[in-house]
Amino acid sequence: MFKKNKTQLSKVTPKQMVSIFGSNTIVQAETLLEKYYKGLFIHTYGKIKDISISYSYVTFSFNDKEDVYISANFPKPLGSELSVLKEGERIDLVGRVFNVGKNIVALDDCKLFALYKQNLKGISKENE
Repeated sequence: MFKKNKTQLSKVTPKQMVSIFGSNTIVQAETLLEKYYKGLFIHTYGKIKDISISYSYVTFSFNDKEDVYISANFPKPLGSELSVLKEGERIDLVGRVFNVGKNIVALDDCKLFALYKQNLKGISKENE
């Protein structure tokens, strides 16, 4: 495995995360997930299948390029910016892993990838 770094974008893929359920018991897999994957920030993308709004989140659901189901939670204040996206459109994002199952990766604290890259360069959205 690898050393977990929660401050940098990880190169681990959703498929790698869900694959640990194939060779381990659920208890073993959950232990490994807690130790190595939860809290990592990852980059993923796919076509939006569903959009839902709850009390505090805007959630996008999609399958990534490796056909792993992704549930991506964005803070609700971003709802107006995200409202232009529609089912079937591509979404490209960075998010923090908070749960993994046999065929799903759930992400919190998501940002659109374009905004994430701008923040890395020190360019804020307000300065555009």
